[in-house]
Amino acid sequence: RSGAAPGTAAAAAAGPGAVPAAAPAAPQQPAAQLPQHAPGEAQAIAAVWRRLHDTPVCNIVKSTGYRLAHGSLPCGLYVARRQYGGWPGMHCPALCCRQRRLNSRPPDSLSHIFVDCPAYAAARVWLQDVWFAIASSRPPMTAAVLLADCPAAWPEYPAGKPLQRLWAALRLAWVHALWCVHVADSSGLAPDGTVLPPRRDSNAVVASVV
Repeated sequence: RSGAAPGTAAAAAAGPGAVPAAAPAAPQQPAAQLPQHAPGEAQAIAAVWRRLHDTPVCNIVKSTGYRLAHGSLPCGLYVARRQYGGWPGMHCPALCCRQRRLNSRPPDSLSHIFVDCPAYAAARVWLQDVWFAIASSRPPMTAAVLLADCPAAWPEYPAGKPLQRLWAALRLAWVHALWCVHVADSSGLAPDGTVLPPRRDSNAVVASVV
């Protein structure tokens, strides 16, 4: 019969009392490989978490830093859901970005919020000016420095422990202030309950840090 299984047909052909041939074993899947870090990368990642843990800031500010390091701050690009007519909420809500044509509006991503958004350009310059007054160097306003806390991306990264702790505290305070201002609702309340001016601009960010 054409519908008989291969093992049944082989046993019938061999005659009564024959032992059916064993079915061929399924090919084994290769074991999953854990991601391998480049030489020195694991130590660099551990150093980021250690600096974050040791930074002398309050837990609310440090929590924002941990969520940023994990990429879990709920920016619009991450939480937007497709609805009829597009993806509402995925674009930057800052006024200067909302005034652009729809097809050219930047997404509300973490890199856009902290590094590229024109609404906070003056806040980034303020951060550079403050650190220049402290250490006579200007930190690059890049995702590697502001978001990932990567010393290799900043040739003039602070060398001494006290300055490193000071920069870490200033960076986290600035990141927390900018995030709270960015997501503050029309009543001026940030997610942590801080009362802020109901506007998304650099003045509100600086006022919150100070």
